[in-house]
Amino acid sequence: MVEAKIAVRVPHLGDEKTCLHVALRRQRDAIVWKLDDVSEADARRPMVPSGTSWDGKTVSMRWVLLHMVEETARHAGHADIVRELIDGTTGDHNYR
Repeated sequence: MVEAKIAVRVPHLGDEKTCLHVALRRQRDAIVWKLDDVSEADARRPMVPSGTSWDGKTVSMRWVLLHMVEETARHAGHADIVRELIDGTTGDHNYR
């Protein structure tokens, strides 16, 4: 059982790094909370391979996964724009 705690809010006037770290921590804490008390057996149970989209149509797990890739890419693009506005850094990966 995960100890209950008060959710930390992103500071309205914090600097970029602090706000990002707090926002990431909030999302991580939400996932940990969602998984609280889920057994190992439940976690390994197969997912149902169909669902319903926002427009009411039945969709496959393939469609759901593709949609999640699209959403992740869209938000990564937003992060690119924000980072470039902050300090001019560009590129899609930090390869060394």
